[in-house]
Amino acid sequence: MRNSNRAVLVAAIATAVASTALAGGRTHKPPPPPAPLPLEVTVTATLASVTRSQAGLNTYAQYQISIRNPNTWGLGMIKGTFTAWTNVLPTGTGTANFFSSDNAGCTIALSSTTITCTVPDLLPGASITPFTVTVAAPPSTTTPSGGQIDLTYQGSARFNKDNDFDADDPIVPTPPATVSTTLTDPNPTTVATVLPDATGGTVYTGTEGGAATCDQPWVSITQVPKAATVNLDVTTLTAEKPICASGSCEFFAALKIPGTFGTTTSPPSDLLVITLRRDRCTIEGRGIIGKALQILDENVLYRGATSAGVEDSQYVKVPPCRITGGPVAATSTAPGRPCVASRKVYTIFNLPDVPNKWDYLGDHEWTIWANDNGKYANY
Repeated sequence: MRNSNRAVLVAAIATAVASTALAGGRTHKPPPPPAPLPLEVTVTATLASVTRSQAGLNTYAQYQISIRNPNTWGLGMIKGTFTAWTNVLPTGTGTANFFSSDNAGCTIALSSTTITCTVPDLLPGASITPFTVTVAAPPSTTTPSGGQIDLTYQGSARFNKDNDFDADDPIVPTPPATVSTTLTDPNPTTVATVLPDATGGTVYTGTEGGAATCDQPWVSITQVPKAATVNLDVTTLTAEKPICASGSCEFFAALKIPGTFGTTTSPPSDLLVITLRRDRCTIEGRGIIGKALQILDENVLYRGATSAGVEDSQYVKVPPCRITGGPVAATSTAPGRPCVASRKVYTIFNLPDVPNKWDYLGDHEWTIWANDNGKYANY
């Protein structure tokens, strides 16, 4: 009887252990991973509006791209691509060709209107370093065209479910989306562009290659020493006239170029070099000599802002660089202070060697060195 009871007990224990093992197996079996989420792709236009290119002045739009792996499950590492293509509206008003990218993994297609960038391995929750792509703005046509650049983009990712990146890993696309940049036609008073080259470039207002004319009597030419976004506006700032030389200022030039460029002792190649040019049609005086001498009585004034954005309450006269030793950059408590590097009147002896050189005859010009942007005026 004792042996029989022992056998029954052993059988019961074995059954319980087996049941526990089965139950434990069901309890600890990992659930299947959730369906992978597509890449999070964000594209932002650096400038909402750019000016169409014109002869002698190429302009550009630029977009910043951020990509993130939103998944949190398992290995989740991905290999992916980012693809973008452009379209210009209205149809038939040019193409917007990709110009460059600061991501070495990007390749511009032969058509120049498509770019493909590789996305490096991304662990769950990780993001790539944001990068930019630059697009050349289409040229202005013979009739006003305006319009916009549409940049459409899409992502695609292969999710590594078993650490081998093979054919059975799921590929998940990111739905396409579009970001637009408004295009404006070249005009006498404003220009907006990105300068994508690390060495910067020169941007000017007007449609005559930087020359002032009776129809475009006041132009601004700015040489920028490094990559930047540039907005130049020589529209008369009617609202600011009362605070500029007691209302005497007639010509204004507003520069919006974020950043600081050089220091007081930097060479001109590291500074903002701003040229303000005024056409002889606007200058009073008797004869050529009388008009030329007027430059001795004309002033260039400036309204700057602190690095915190607090503007001068009034326009102040821009002094010669030979007196100040160079421009002064803005600080958190004081606006920057540019200086006049040179001034001149164009005569038959110093006209530039350009096809429209006679447009310069009799014009007055000021060359200014600055560390940061601001507003200029002349009277």
